[in-house]
Amino acid sequence: MIFLLIADFFKAGKCYEDEIKNILSKIKENTVTEIMFHPGECDDELRNISSLAIEREKELQALLNVELESWLKSNNFELVDFSLSHKTKR
Repeated sequence: MIFLLIADFFKAGKCYEDEIKNILSKIKENTVTEIMFHPGECDDELRNISSLAIEREKELQALLNVELESWLKSNNFELVDFSLSHKTKR
């Protein structure tokens, strides 16, 4: 198994559709890569405790975008649930 670290990835709360495509386009074929997002719906409580409250909503919108889903499929990306990670052979 190969893990790819994309330098300068730290885009907390700023990972929107174009940036997601840019990051993924750097991934080499037949590699396993984990990319963490912080999507969510913003409410008053979240606004009070997080500096990324509004950005979470923007990330959520980007990740739910039908065009991004289509782009992922056409570029042979497979999205998997994190719970599957313990089933991989090491």
